[in-house]
Amino acid sequence: MTSILPFLSPQLQTLDVELSGDSQTVNEFFTALAGRIPSLVTFILRTPTPARDVEDSLRRTIRTWTALETLELPPYYLRPSILETVTALPGLKALKQNYMHSPPVDQIAMLEQLPPTAFPVLEIFGFNGHPATSIRLIRDSEKLFSRLTSLHLNAVEGVGNANILELTSHVGEQCKHLEWLLLDLSLPAESPKEGISPLSHGVFENLLQCRRLREVQISHPYPVVFDASIVERMAAAWPKLTDFAITDVDLSLSIPDEWVNPLTVPELLELILSFASQSELVKSAIVCKFWSMLALDRLWKDLDSVFPLLELVVTRELLNVLDSSDADFVQRLSLALSRSDWSRFRSYANRVRSLSHDDTNHYRGNETPPCLTSVATALIYLHHPYGNFLPNIKELQWASSRSATSMVPFLSPELETLVIDLSGDSQSINELLNGLTWRTPKLKSFSFATSTPAIAVETSLQRAIRAWIELEDLAIPQYYLRPTILDVAAALPNLTALKQDYSSAPPTDETVTLQSLPPNAFPVLHTFGFNTQPAAAIRLIHQSERLFSRLTFLHINAVEGIGNAEILQLSRHIGEQCKQLNRLG
Repeated sequence: MTSILPFLSPQLQTLDVELSGDSQTVNEFFTALAGRIPSLVTFILRTPTPARDVEDSLRRTIRTWTALETLELPPYYLRPSILETVTALPGLKALKQNYMHSPPVDQIAMLEQLPPTAFPVLEIFGFNGHPATSIRLIRDSEKLFSRLTSLHLNAVEGVGNANILELTSHVGEQCKHLEWLLLDLSLPAESPKEGISPLSHGVFENLLQCRRLREVQISHPYPVVFDASIVERMAAAWPKLTDFAITDVDLSLSIPDEWVNPLTVPELLELILSFASQSELVKSAIVCKFWSMLALDRLWKDLDSVFPLLELVVTRELLNVLDSSDADFVQRLSLALSRSDWSRFRSYANRVRSLSHDDTNHYRGNETPPCLTSVATALIYLHHPYGNFLPNIKELQWASSRSATSMVPFLSPELETLVIDLSGDSQSINELLNGLTWRTPKLKSFSFATSTPAIAVETSLQRAIRAWIELEDLAIPQYYLRPTILDVAAALPNLTALKQDYSSAPPTDETVTLQSLPPNAFPVLHTFGFNTQPAAAIRLIHQSERLFSRLTFLHINAVEGIGNAEILQLSRHIGEQCKQLNRLG
């Protein structure tokens, strides 16, 4: 088992292990884990080894995982010392059991009570317990059980009818937010056959109070005749139900399509919300938890400013003075950020797929646009505990007349489209381009507008372009196809469009008129825009006949006045060689 250790990393977030060795080896493994994976978020353990044999090493290791959100253990592993450690984890949302292996039954690991403040954010809970102690648990930890969305209760021995009815009654009364319920309950071997069907009806009557249920599974059950009345009541009480199973008997219930409320089908609701306005999405987000999730995803998917995000961690008063750099402001901002709810910031930031930010735009009616300086950005990034601000962003548009480096924390390895319009100094632009090089490996489209001369940013730009091996679309200012930049762009295997941006005007550079191309340049290009002289353009068309015969869009910018004869000659060559063109500039 120790062979896994070299493959661990401090950045590891999910660890799923199946261990079948002796308890000494398992103990050595747990001991070796401590301190090696401090960022672990999910841990799943499958083993037949009894909990008592590895209890000390396991609890010591779990104690070091302060970021843990999901923990899955074999049955009978919630011994008192492990339970005490687990209940203290501040971010634990799911505590589950897996049944791949079956350690020996351990009465000490039967859950009987919980500390008063146990599991502050738990939503998914699975445990072994006697019905009587489970009833007491539900009653004593009302706040916890009322919050659960998933419950798996395994009764390890046969229980009487009264206990079954009382337990399911408490589940129905206290666990109103349940969406998934699994009950492992069994009748004693000597249970009479009579009365079993009424008992089953009683169980279902109790559970009908959990009106959010989507999935219900009852193992080792009691045969029941599903007459029309109970089926109709189940349909009315569980409108979101999609799966219903009674195992170990030849009986299951499929939910007819007509029972499913269309507005509870995620795909349909997503389609409907795609036509909603912002105000309608805000209203939809307070309908119910299910609607809220999808409405917020849509509402935060596309942002036209960074400031709605920053308002989650910075007051509007501080937002209005983000351009300040005096010591008092820095201290105030740092104090505010240290007290911010970053988990809330993260929950919304994870929804963002595109961001368009222009630092000349006003925000919330301010007389002057807020200014996001590099000092303020650095402070926010310093306090942000989760790495990238926007881990799932696909498209970023950024226009700035100030420091370009303020954009860097909003980049992500998942970014595919980047559009930047920068009018700051060349040093700031070079710093940004250097920062882009390894932060955006999946970039497919890059559009760059600036009045800065190409010679001032040539090295950093060509280094960035070389790193984007998946790039398909490249738009750069006029006079930017200097030899080094042309060479790296021509070698990109997937580049289909190389265009010029005319929204800004760098100084005219006669040395950057396209004269020739490498032999195998642009293997799949179909859109091409460049500066050149007519004679050079004619020569290019002849030399790169295969490339120009494939183009569907061509834009040639002649950098000086030309005569009638040259115009006719150039247009004739275009007409003869560029048969596939559907757009010409």
